Amino acid sequence: MKRNNKDRLISRKGSVINLYELPENQALPDNPTEENGTKVLAYKVPGGQTYLRATCETYNHNKTEVHLPAESAVYWYPLYFFYDWKHDYYSNTMILKVDRDGPQTTKDYFAEHPLKIEDAISIHQPFVGKTNKILDDNLGALLELEKWGLTLMTQKFTKEDVANNYRKLEVVTQGIKAEAMENYLKAKSDNELVNPKQLHKYDEEADAQIFRYASDDAKRLLILIGVGEKMTFLMNKIVLAKTYYPKEHKGE
Repeated sequence: MKRNNKDRLISRKGSVINLYELPENQALPDNPTEENGTKVLAYKVPGGQTYLRATCETYNHNKTEVHLPAESAVYWYPLYFFYDWKHDYYSNTMILKVDRDGPQTTKDYFAEHPLKIEDAISIHQPFVGKTNKILDDNLGALLELEKWGLTLMTQKFTKEDVANNYRKLEVVTQGIKAEAMENYLKAKSDNELVNPKQLHKYDEEADAQIFRYASDDAKRLLILIGVGEKMTFLMNKIVLAKTYYPKEHKGE
């Protein structure tokens, strides 16, 4: 049977991702913030395998924490910015939540098919009644990023690959910005244009104003750029993970 393009990017062998249990005499740094949402820390364990600690914690210190192999991230780590894991007090686990500004179709889907972290990491193979939408969305995005020449999170990668990804994403971003700037200049009269000094001083603010004049196709590419940046940021964490990062500690 011919494999589809998405299956080419991953292995669907097995049905459950192995969780890691951190030994009692080892500890990882605390999260820098307690705002509910996924915080990921990469570290290595004896034997050299890289793991990711994914934590969701509320201001009241209710939290869910799982330790997963780095290579499993495509199954559970959302690359799109409009949904994320949140600690759910009532079920005492991580549940995927869609931002209020997220696509209505995505909000409707997860309203009807709530996804817990334990479900996302157990679904390697599609079967009746179960779909891992994170995996499906991620793989669709990876196929597009592959066309740009990016090294993917499902492949082996080095710090050089991470740097190259950032450079390629910047090239695409600047191309969109140039087109949007041209549309912006055409749409504005001279007395409405942003002063060049302001563009330099308030770079992020000015970019947001200029990107509003990007075409619809370009705006879709900007979303994909965000996906590529989030993927590459995670890859960079994995590359920088220190050997035996968990620190041994003694009891009080």
